[in-house]
Amino acid sequence: MDDVKPISIETLLAHRGWVRSLARRLVYDDSQVDDVEQQTWLAALERPPRRGQPRAWLAAVVRNVAS
Repeated sequence: MDDVKPISIETLLAHRGWVRSLARRLVYDDSQVDDVEQQTWLAALERPPRRGQPRAWLAAVVRNVAS
């Protein structure tokens, strides 16, 4: 199972607008939206998902960061 490559950051970044929109729905202050989005992309760089639907993974990260 270790031979499964992570989903590329490029594939994840294709959902950038959606990530920002979700963050905006979860937190209302623009600076907090920025923070949630930045922390989400940091997590994507440090520990990208290895399988599954990118939006599902990103949604979980955004929700965790926002809480």
